[in-house]
Amino acid sequence: MNNPLLARVGRNGATIAIGALGGYLFFLATVPLAWMLGAMCVTTAFALFGVRLELAGHLRSVMVVVLGLMLGAAFTPDMVDRLVSWASGAAVLLVFVPTALASVYFYLNRFMRIDPVTAYFAASPGGFGEMVLLGESQGGDVRTIALVHATRVLIVVMVIPLAYRFALDLDAPNVVAVAGKPPALKDLAILGACALTGWPLARILRFPAPPLLGTMMLSAAVHFFGWTEVRPPGQLIAMAQVVIGASVGARFVGVHWRTVLKTLLVACGSTVILLIIAVLFTGLAPVIGIEPMALNLSLAPGGLAEMSLIALALGIDTAFVSTMHVWRIVMIYLFAPVCFRFVGRHRRDED
Repeated sequence: MNNPLLARVGRNGATIAIGALGGYLFFLATVPLAWMLGAMCVTTAFALFGVRLELAGHLRSVMVVVLGLMLGAAFTPDMVDRLVSWASGAAVLLVFVPTALASVYFYLNRFMRIDPVTAYFAASPGGFGEMVLLGESQGGDVRTIALVHATRVLIVVMVIPLAYRFALDLDAPNVVAVAGKPPALKDLAILGACALTGWPLARILRFPAPPLLGTMMLSAAVHFFGWTEVRPPGQLIAMAQVVIGASVGARFVGVHWRTVLKTLLVACGSTVILLIIAVLFTGLAPVIGIEPMALNLSLAPGGLAEMSLIALALGIDTAFVSTMHVWRIVMIYLFAPVCFRFVGRHRRDED
């Protein structure tokens, strides 16, 4: 196409179509969380074979707004008694995040011989976009940081639903069930107001992940106070899964498969370390009075949107899981740049 805009629209449309095809094939194969995992796997394969996929960030953000509305619906009035126990989960994360970051940093720097800056920002258990930008500003290898994070999310989102189904014998459905009464005009107006105001409000307040967090907070408020019980329709949630899954796969565009294989070794090692630490910390669940699977999903090093969808599909305390992932992102945003000063000193000492 001679028109760049039309070319971009065409690539975005093709990416969504390929993702939807992958989701449908996984749906037929009864794979857990089919629409997201299918879209993610098939678009990744197409990207590695050189297909020029593209997914606009704003398109993903719009679908994340839909997910925010859905996640907010998990904050119901009957959860008041459980809010106190959430402080224990937040406290666990305060220890988990630095432990995980330090362990993976040691692995990447000492065993995989990756330079300190790249190793530090690649070791962070979350904050994909921000870690790439911060790593670049400090002289790190941007491609390695991005690939390690993208591969980590890919592995975690693939492994956890399958592990819960086959290893733990938990019913992990291939679609997200959407229950609730049919929407009235008033309910649609309330959800629409949350969608239209949540994102810009979160940006003004400089919240992390504003499309998701802003919308989820407003949706949580209206559902918590009983102003509505309606959730977005299942078809829209399926489309959101396709777009979110395809956005992960599209990150591998332009990456040669040999590069991916090399990075895969690094990413697999770091992901295994993170998952082992998450499992060890999950052992604290009975002590702090939190359901083990909910704590495990809260500690799993996947993306906020992706892990929230998994919790939603599995029916595992979605409100708690999504809130803990938000808290982890806030911790990473606040503490990662500060803690990097110690890495900077370490690098100067080596020189």
